Amino acid sequence: VTLSGTVQVLAPTYVASATSLTMDNTNVGATASKTFTVSNTGTAPLLVTGITVTGADAAQFVVNPASFALAVGAQPQAVTVSFTPASTGVRSASISIFHNAAGSPGTVTVTGTGVQAAAPVMSVSKSSMNFGEVLLGQ
Repeated sequence: VTLSGTVQVLAPTYVASATSLTMDNTNVGATASKTFTVSNTGTAPLLVTGITVTGADAAQFVVNPASFALAVGAQPQAVTVSFTPASTGVRSASISIFHNAAGSPGTVTVTGTGVQAAAPVMSVSKSSMNFGEVLLGQ
């Protein structure tokens, strides 16, 4: 008896829509967000088991979700990076996406600039106003 056939190796394939993100200028203490996507173009489920943020400014960046799974043919998963600068100036960090496909972890670098919020401006059109006779408590 002769048997023949094809062996198909099932494996996930990690694909990220970005390798770097630049956040908009953000007021100190405010939050700005940007999104990238992760796709699985492979033949087995992709498991993202953890996402870490490292670097001197890592505490000013938050990533959500921290883990997820993508079935074969599933829609891409949106990953949101939020930036809340603690002070003015350029801030940067590295995001590592740990997964079960070849080439783990994937990396996305992020940068953002913290800016000081502009002081509110008040203008007055008259130096005085007459309200006429007003009774107290009215």
